[in-house]
Amino acid sequence: MFLTYYFQLTLAYSPVKSGLAFLPMVAAIVVASTTCSGVLMPRVGPRPLVSVGMLVAAGGLVILAAQLDCAPATWTRSCPPCCWSGPGWARCSAAR
Repeated sequence: MFLTYYFQLTLAYSPVKSGLAFLPMVAAIVVASTTCSGVLMPRVGPRPLVSVGMLVAAGGLVILAAQLDCAPATWTRSCPPCCWSGPGWARCSAAR
């Protein structure tokens, strides 16, 4: 929710452009989720996937928080951390 406001208020994106800015993160979540549930889950089980997923997601959010304070505010500064934390969230949700 915060990133939606950040894109629209700080970067002055329209709602459509703001939604399109989330597509790289959604693609990373889809790829990581299918990989985790199909390949990694049978091999290692859910505990390592959730642990590593939470660490990866937290790392991406820390990088995102550190970069949003810096100027200038651009989409290229917020996209890589989102694509980093997306697979972490996918690893957590794939472990069912």
